[in-house]
Amino acid sequence: MRVFLFIAIVCVALFGESLKEAKALYDQKEYKSAYEIYLKLAKEGNVKAQFNLALMLDFGFGVNKDEKEAMKWYYKAANSHHGPSQYNLAKHYDLDSSTDASAATKAKIWYEKACENEMAKACTNLALLYYNGNKNFKKNNQKAIEFFTKGSEFGDETANINLGLIYGWGESDLQDKLKAYNYLKEAIKSGEPKAGEYMERLCTETKWVCEE
Repeated sequence: MRVFLFIAIVCVALFGESLKEAKALYDQKEYKSAYEIYLKLAKEGNVKAQFNLALMLDFGFGVNKDEKEAMKWYYKAANSHHGPSQYNLAKHYDLDSSTDASAATKAKIWYEKACENEMAKACTNLALLYYNGNKNFKKNNQKAIEFFTKGSEFGDETANINLGLIYGWGESDLQDKLKAYNYLKEAIKSGEPKAGEYMERLCTETKWVCEE
């Protein structure tokens, strides 16, 4: 499942009292006032404000939902190397990637940038694009494994379970039961609900791999 990255409206002391004030107003449900402060700071180039503004617009947090305007502010923050903005921008393009070739390309580009910023879900979602493929995105198993592995290294439980499935029951040239065991073990540690079921299946089918 490819999900948007939701980060609670953030406030960082580095940017001074204005962001703190906006956050306080937001928490008090004074959305219009918070929005106005975020908008002012965003226009001045404050990346955190750009992201917060985009979140409000994207999800309709206290303002009218406006995806087009949200994309504009995600894009500005993403161009300043802000990982969460890069991820959410990529996710929007990803939703259209099966029917729109240009969207598929943009999703790939922004997931790559977010992955470079160690956004684990970005690595995993990019891997899913490569593994599933569609008419606008060529399937590439090796690239999928590369990015699932990065997602795993950055702590994404979904990457671990996908690697477990690929190595356990994927295409024959990709199967490696020991790797499947190790990744499913990590998925279990992280609380992935289906991991235990897959581990039980693996141990039933390939008993030696689960023996101590």
